[in-house]
Amino acid sequence: MKGLYKTAKRILVAMVVIIAIMAAVVGAFLLTAQRFVVVSDAAWSLVMPKKEFSRMRFALARKWHRLIILQPDASELGDSQSLESFIYDLNDEVGDGVVLFGPLASSKIVEYNVKASSILEKASVYGIYGTESPLFDATLVPNSGSGWERAASAVAKKVSSMSQNIAIVSDSKGSIYNEAIMSQFQDKMVSAYINEDSSRLFVSNTIQEMNRLGIVFGMCPHLEGFYNVFTMDETISWIVDYRYSTIVPSNQLYGTVLPDLSGIAKTIPLEKETVLSKTAETIDGTFELEFKYDGK
Repeated sequence: MKGLYKTAKRILVAMVVIIAIMAAVVGAFLLTAQRFVVVSDAAWSLVMPKKEFSRMRFALARKWHRLIILQPDASELGDSQSLESFIYDLNDEVGDGVVLFGPLASSKIVEYNVKASSILEKASVYGIYGTESPLFDATLVPNSGSGWERAASAVAKKVSSMSQNIAIVSDSKGSIYNEAIMSQFQDKMVSAYINEDSSRLFVSNTIQEMNRLGIVFGMCPHLEGFYNVFTMDETISWIVDYRYSTIVPSNQLYGTVLPDLSGIAKTIPLEKETVLSKTAETIDGTFELEFKYDGK
């Protein structure tokens, strides 16, 4: 009986020590870790999966950076003066850490020509934008084509054993990914439906043709305004750009192509001096924001 008591006591002491060590590590992390602030917005927060931010948080923690997500009010992004004031206040939040402006905040910075990198003198300042902008220390330029190639590769493995065709449904903006998608499939497995002239009959004609061919998988990189294509036939499963994820019925959403935020910590420099030296080497001051596939 005494032996059991001693064993239980040793286990209890060990558990207390482990908890104390963990508490000390967490406390040290919260006090000393550099801050990595993501400036999001309501729409982006809605469509970006929470698990992706969790992965990003873990990846940054391994580099002793603490993720902080801020969501400014629409009024704080509404004009240049309000935006400058919001960015200036970030100095107290981030110090000499890192600020990543999401797509909306980045576009507003460019629209109002606000030099965020000068306002945040100590921090490393990144924006997510389609082209290089000198308003940031460096610009993350989205490369969604990489994500569509990965999505097509995953879906091709799924449907090849079923001899099942798939459809690409998009407008002219989305059609630039057709080649990357088709390269992953065998000949004649992919039917492309491109809404080049914004025809009102595009959706009904496309679904009718997909039904005729027995197609039950659709991939949609971009299709502005014709969102009823996702709800017209509940037998079709969809792989879509992450921005459409809340439009597609959950039982028909097979997967999404989204920014690889968790990979940012592995690919971009986190110290301002290093950022500036790296962007000087790349000439145009950009880094590629890779996309990935998240699906069934």
